[in-house]
Amino acid sequence: MRHRGVAEQVIVVLGATGVVGRATVLAALDRGARVVAVAHHSRDLAALADEAGAPHRFETVAVRPAGGDVAGHVTAVTAARFGLLHTWVHVVGRSEDEACPIGAASATVLRQLRRSGGGTFVVVAPERAVIGGPSRHALTDLELDLARVGAARHGRQDLASVTLVRRTGIVPPDRVAQTILRAAVRRQPEWVVRGSVRRDAVVARMTPAPARQRLQGAWLFR
Repeated sequence: MRHRGVAEQVIVVLGATGVVGRATVLAALDRGARVVAVAHHSRDLAALADEAGAPHRFETVAVRPAGGDVAGHVTAVTAARFGLLHTWVHVVGRSEDEACPIGAASATVLRQLRRSGGGTFVVVAPERAVIGGPSRHALTDLELDLARVGAARHGRQDLASVTLVRRTGIVPPDRVAQTILRAAVRRQPEWVVRGSVRRDAVVARMTPAPARQRLQGAWLFR
């Protein structure tokens, strides 16, 4: 499979109204992609659509918190609007991820990627995630293995692959978004965005906890 540039791709962003999701949507549109933004709240999606200002290349899908076959619904809307799907960006730790977890989404998404001639399931790790750790929002090795096994079962891995994007330290959301788009073009098992660990420690020492959470909200994966 040849590597498509971002401008040639149809990209779905699950968790599109969060900090990283929004930055990814806007960066992808700025580079010419067709984008489907998925989130719970129609009002937030409408505000994002107004900010994006590219109605001919942009679609929104509001999903219910109760879940259901979210991946099937989103891929159907994407195919109806744009015909293809090349990159699925799955922001872990958002409420949309709870309605559509990796294990539930991977088989459906990877099949659609194969039908489109190939693409990437990009898993974006939550803030301070430890792979295999005990946190409710931590990515587990099992979740990633399920998705990667899905890539092997539902299409050759050179057609449908799974990539993890995670950060170390405090990273601006625009940098995370650019890394996600690089992963959409240059597939590999993992991309790490390295931020300022020292700055993270200084913020932790000098700022009271409630204010620190507000300050870091613009920088951490959510």
